[in-house]
Amino acid sequence: MHIVKNWGVVVSERLGVPEPDWPQHLVGYIKDSSLMSDPITEVKQESGYKVIVCGNTEYSVYPKDVNPAYERAWPGAYRNLK
Repeated sequence: MHIVKNWGVVVSERLGVPEPDWPQHLVGYIKDSSLMSDPITEVKQESGYKVIVCGNTEYSVYPKDVNPAYERAWPGAYRNLK
């Protein structure tokens, strides 16, 4: 499983698709490489972190690793990640 640092979530706009149905993607860094995941299909709560499932890949995110700018724009980013 990959631990993502400085993470956030972005959406991919789809013409003709209602906004709540737009795919969401995990973005951030794994080691020194940037990440934009496949669409998020599931979020699982674990003890102290969350597992983000994107296709066949699982990523771990921790509340302390949220991107500060993302947290300012979306307060409670970790808590609201579902």
